[in-house]
Amino acid sequence: MTRAQAVAVVSGLEALKRRVRVRVHCPEAQDVAENPGEANPDLLGRFAAQRERHDLIWAPEAEPPNGDDRDRAWDLAVQSCERAAQDAEAERERNEAPQGGTIEQALEMFLAEQRESVSKRTFANYESVISLLRNSLNGYAYQGLDDDESARFDAAYDRHSDGGAFCRVFGPQKIPENIGEFLGYYMARKVITTSAVLQATGPVVRKFGEWLTTRDYGITAADVEDMLVEEGWEIYVEADLVDGEWQVSMIGTVYT
Repeated sequence: MTRAQAVAVVSGLEALKRRVRVRVHCPEAQDVAENPGEANPDLLGRFAAQRERHDLIWAPEAEPPNGDDRDRAWDLAVQSCERAAQDAEAERERNEAPQGGTIEQALEMFLAEQRESVSKRTFANYESVISLLRNSLNGYAYQGLDDDESARFDAAYDRHSDGGAFCRVFGPQKIPENIGEFLGYYMARKVITTSAVLQATGPVVRKFGEWLTTRDYGITAADVEDMLVEEGWEIYVEADLVDGEWQVSMIGTVYT
């Protein structure tokens, strides 16, 4: 454990942002720093650099650390470990990012381009529809993932407390297969919004579908067939046969 303790001490010294007086309670680290023997040259060099930066005092072995100092050191160590784990997960997420970008990046790019070509009022509807699509994908699209994809999603979900994991992990290729649920379920049964946004949903989805085929995502017109909807209102009725009579359980609309 001697080398591990020495590494912990020198890492703590390196984390300090300004020159300070440091009282170190770690005889093992002191032994490495002052009696190098077979110690790693890189580790010795790091110790030498920190002794130049700080006023380093080695506490006698018999002197226990102050309770508050010990608790503070423990808290800092825990925070450092948590940050390291978060950084590692973030690096893994970057390495596993789909070629061509994520859904989130595609949504933002699409909106950025539309901002330049439509009126402010129309663009406000575009933003609303894309926001609803994002919510639908983040909230429901994970149900269609395979085992490997589910594992990636679960890991990312723990990192993204805002619930935006799906759109930050997967590429735009996942969008077309989930449009049916967005139009036929999410917009029809889960959303309460203005009539302007409802009427804009079909045209925005269609425009977005066409846009996806012009990008380097490998998405074809056949892939986005469900997105190239015709404008209009579709009424659906759900009914059940009860005691020989049909009873309506739900009436709704799909806005296209």
